Amino acid sequence: MSDPTPRCLATDAGEPCDDVVTSTAPIALCQRHRMQVAISVVPEMLLAAAKQDYRTPRAVPPQMQAVIHGSGRAPMVLDTSHPSCVYFLGRSDRIKIGLTTNLGQRLAVLHAGAADVHLLLFGQRRLEAALHEHFADFRIANSEWFERVPALEEFIHAKRRLPIPMTTEATTGVRRTIPYVSARNIVDVGAEALLEMATRAAKDGEGVHMATIVEAFRAEGVAAQWSLAELGRAYEQAGIRVRTIRIGNRISIGIHRDDLRELSA
Repeated sequence: MSDPTPRCLATDAGEPCDDVVTSTAPIALCQRHRMQVAISVVPEMLLAAAKQDYRTPRAVPPQMQAVIHGSGRAPMVLDTSHPSCVYFLGRSDRIKIGLTTNLGQRLAVLHAGAADVHLLLFGQRRLEAALHEHFADFRIANSEWFERVPALEEFIHAKRRLPIPMTTEATTGVRRTIPYVSARNIVDVGAEALLEMATRAAKDGEGVHMATIVEAFRAEGVAAQWSLAELGRAYEQAGIRVRTIRIGNRISIGIHRDDLRELSA
């Protein structure tokens, strides 16, 4: 009876290879079979490795990085307007990073569905600009579309692990998102927008209190859950002086009329 044990059938330097071929132990091959394995396997392994995209996101200034790091997840609201959000929408090998206050309408324009939305983050133009800069090396032309690269997908997966803020829908029947549920409420508004809002909120040539500016942002649908100190720091960082001022009988921190005039000049 012939031996059923599989053996190497090749020869090495003219001599037959008599090693047993097993699947439970490392296989000792003759020179010929080692070359065959190398020819068939190694190119495939090298090709697979060459297809891996090891590019990393672009480093951004600390202020931009703070905005990105501090951004939190937003719940998906499709039937009404909502606080400003940055959305990540996937399509084939691309991902769109855009800004909206009405996701339902935006999806209709893009002929997309809720399943195409990979991530929603509370944020405004400043967050969108920071993300566009962070992933600029993957941007497709001058659009809001980016290559679906591992670095971008890893960012999405990391943010998706964050909890979504609660809503008051269960107790009031009205869906109102509670934005920026975190230890730090980042004022996600650029310097120009801050100055514009302060100027508009000031009346009759007077200065303007921080509380009045917060109310003005909220009136425009901005999810402004900032404390007066947080908003004041944002103005200071934008080069706009903040101090204690009196308007009528009310004394609080704000921007003096003389400072507004100087900045607007």
